[in-house]
Amino acid sequence: MVLRGNRTASINGDNMLVAVRMRPLSKKELQSGQKSCCEVMGNKIVAITKAKKPGAVLKSEMGSVNEYQFDEAFDANVPQYEVYQRTAKRLIPSVLEGFNVTVFAYGATGAGKTHTMMGSERMDAERATGAENGNAGVCGIIPLTLMDIFTGMKQKQAEATLPEEKWSLSVSYLEVYNEKIRDLLEPSGINLPVQEDPKAGIVGVGGLAQKSAQSSEQVMEMLRFGNSNRRTHATDANATSSRSHAVLQIIMKQRWNNSKGREVTRESRVNLIDLAGSERAGKTNNRGKRLQEGANINRSLLALANCINALAQGNTRKNAKYRDSKLTHLLKSSLEGQCKLIIIANINPSDDMFEDSHNTLKYANRAKCMKIDPKVVRLRERDMAWPEREKNMKRQSSEQSAENDLLKKQVSALQQMLSGNCPV
Repeated sequence: MVLRGNRTASINGDNMLVAVRMRPLSKKELQSGQKSCCEVMGNKIVAITKAKKPGAVLKSEMGSVNEYQFDEAFDANVPQYEVYQRTAKRLIPSVLEGFNVTVFAYGATGAGKTHTMMGSERMDAERATGAENGNAGVCGIIPLTLMDIFTGMKQKQAEATLPEEKWSLSVSYLEVYNEKIRDLLEPSGINLPVQEDPKAGIVGVGGLAQKSAQSSEQVMEMLRFGNSNRRTHATDANATSSRSHAVLQIIMKQRWNNSKGREVTRESRVNLIDLAGSERAGKTNNRGKRLQEGANINRSLLALANCINALAQGNTRKNAKYRDSKLTHLLKSSLEGQCKLIIIANINPSDDMFEDSHNTLKYANRAKCMKIDPKVVRLRERDMAWPEREKNMKRQSSEQSAENDLLKKQVSALQQMLSGNCPV
């Protein structure tokens, strides 16, 4: 038995978190005699067992057990809301403080990525109506994140102390399908371009629609509309396989007037990403168009893995080839460490999927070595600090005023003592 990756992503403080989630075996898998090859021990360690082949002679045919340690590990019985509490919910305060955050699910096709991110929202017939209606247990990370962000915004607005302080939120939703970027909120079929501002260090999509929203339910309606435009198709590995990478971007803005009467804007972004699953044609039996889709999915995921390998090895960011795919180009700011990052690797425990699950675990283990430091965006942080600075200036002014009053009383008492009067 070998323990690998005994150093967790906590080396990066609260800026990065790598988690693994194992889904339960399906009825179809159990009926076909498949068994689980994965086990979650405690809340940190995942063990994967390779069965010994009958009559094995070569070392590669022998059985083995490998263990991997992560920041969080979830077995098949952990409910949706607990997954959210131990991952994305941790970074909600950071979003409200002005930090950028990225959360994405990774894994082979059929491993449960869309279920983790969307929950029952992916199924129209069993749609979750939201935690406010008592359905938090079936909501995925995206719906729960939206609810908490709006709750936090309302609380911040109620506690506003800055002049003309206002909070607002807008969303964009896109997919990367066959290396083409499509707008899911205003579908036109046009391939949108990736645009990069090297000086500001910002990567965006030209012509992508931004829709303002006043509530989480309003965003969920947009999300449902966008999902209806997203490319999905049945394969042998998954009845509703995602054939594209979907990126939901939440843009939150805080505006106020500074001491000079000028409007100041602080902006933070949350990227919630449901990646398409890596797949092998031999397992999915894909042909024709499905085979071409799978090849493009695997190519973009390989580019993502190569970028993470380069960054995990301590190489300079110039060695990471972000332009090898549209997906990695879009994720450049996140991977370079300019935002807080959460990676949730999803695995299928079936022994028939051993190779795919083991590759996912090795991928997640390498990702832990990436160095994330959102403070590198100094100009943004300096702008972000102004609300706190103004609050601190008001507090310090009040404290100094109280201290001056106390000193005046003490001076007055000393003067009375010197003149022969002894004040009580």
